[in-house]
Amino acid sequence: MYKFLLIIMSLLLAACSNEKTPEITGQSPADIEGGIATKSSEPYTKADSSSFALEISPVDANRNSILKLISKGFDLKDAKVEWKFNDRPMFGYVASQFNSQAVKKGDKFQASASINDNKVLSNVVIIKNTPPKISKVKLLPEVFKSGDTFSVETAANDPDGDEVKISYKWLKNGDPAGDSMQIQSPLKRGDKISITIIPFDGEAYGSKVVLEKKIENLPPMIVGDTEFNFDGKIYTHRVRADDPDGDPLTYSLKSAVENVTIDSGTGIVTWNVPRDFTGSVPVIVSVTDGHGGESTRQLTFVINPPAKENEK
Repeated sequence: MYKFLLIIMSLLLAACSNEKTPEITGQSPADIEGGIATKSSEPYTKADSSSFALEISPVDANRNSILKLISKGFDLKDAKVEWKFNDRPMFGYVASQFNSQAVKKGDKFQASASINDNKVLSNVVIIKNTPPKISKVKLLPEVFKSGDTFSVETAANDPDGDEVKISYKWLKNGDPAGDSMQIQSPLKRGDKISITIIPFDGEAYGSKVVLEKKIENLPPMIVGDTEFNFDGKIYTHRVRADDPDGDPLTYSLKSAVENVTIDSGTGIVTWNVPRDFTGSVPVIVSVTDGHGGESTRQLTFVINPPAKENEK
């Protein structure tokens, strides 16, 4: 019995050794993961036209814009670029960007690119309103003095030729001080003023311009020097001045002949005229406010010879 079983097992093993191993065709060892066959990778092919895109940027363009072509899925260097301006081909223009300064509001642009027998159209861009711009602004007067007030001289231009209106907003020490070309408030030393200027073309506001200034010390102003008298020995002449800041004033002589004096508080100049003197002498008077402000005035004292007896 035992021998019979050995014979049966030997026959079964011989049958298994003669059976062929199944073949896996069309696959490499790398296609088999964990003993499970996977599908082979597809060969690489170029993207079709559905993957191409062309865009003009910016979409909201105006006359200050540089129109640029942006491609997707292909290189513009490999394509034939064509532009259309108001639906008409721009023959010979193949650049990837366009300066729109020479066009006008409402003009229309579109571009196309031809590559590998495919033609790709861009979006349509219509030139929109271009905001106005302040081209000139000047604060007047350049040298501020007593009695002056500030105003501005402005000019604006609009690339589209639209009419431009300019608005003004004055502030003095942070408070409103007028909305015209001239400030509507008196000024004194230490005041800080500003003006904001904004152009408007009826559709859009342009960039604002802001000017700022601090009012420094205002110098005194000589308002009179015509009061004089000569009694034959003493010549007097009064100089009067005002200070816009209300500062107390001091009068002095910057240049004078001998025997000329001045009252520092009243501005009265006194000259003890030498006996038998005739002719004229120059005198320069200075008025200061104690804060660096000064005004000067040159006077001329004239002494005429006495009238002769036969001329009386």
